[in-house]
Amino acid sequence: SYLLVRQGRWWPAVSLGLRDFAGTGMDAVEYLVASHRLSPRLTVTAGLGWGQMGSRSPLFSTGERLAERSSVTGGTPNIRQWFRGPAAPFAGIEWQFGPRLGLKAEWSSDAYRELSGDQRLFPARSPLNFGADYRLTENMTLGAYALYGSRLGVSLQMGLNPRLRGATGLRGGAPLPLSHRPDPVAD
Repeated sequence: SYLLVRQGRWWPAVSLGLRDFAGTGMDAVEYLVASHRLSPRLTVTAGLGWGQMGSRSPLFSTGERLAERSSVTGGTPNIRQWFRGPAAPFAGIEWQFGPRLGLKAEWSSDAYRELSGDQRLFPARSPLNFGADYRLTENMTLGAYALYGSRLGVSLQMGLNPRLRGATGLRGGAPLPLSHRPDPVAD
């Protein structure tokens, strides 16, 4: 994702994103999204997605999406298929109840269909998703989600700062660095 415009007082932040742009193209996504923090507690997001993100209730089409893949194993960007094919809207809202609890709701534009037809990868019965995040510590968040009217999920997210010590309460200096083993022939 690339930030095109930073949020101002009266305009949203705008980003352009690509997913699987140099892969096989089977999960390719392109999107344009705007997000605005209306208050310290409320953030709204809306965007337009192509590829997999344009597979539910497309508004319009920007030409035919190419059926060819960049390669069987990926690795080569296929620029000719970016932002092509059906485009569908997505949106989300996040309400922060306090410093620890946040609630989210989303309208997804991904119908989770396989590219070979209309067969679904899993039963995505609804475009609505809901979630809650609870911050356990400064660096750890627990989440619970209801997805697509057919799935439940939980997550545990941990953030680490490589500039800080990984564990607290330790005394003494750092351990000695590893030394090279002697050559078996010289031993």
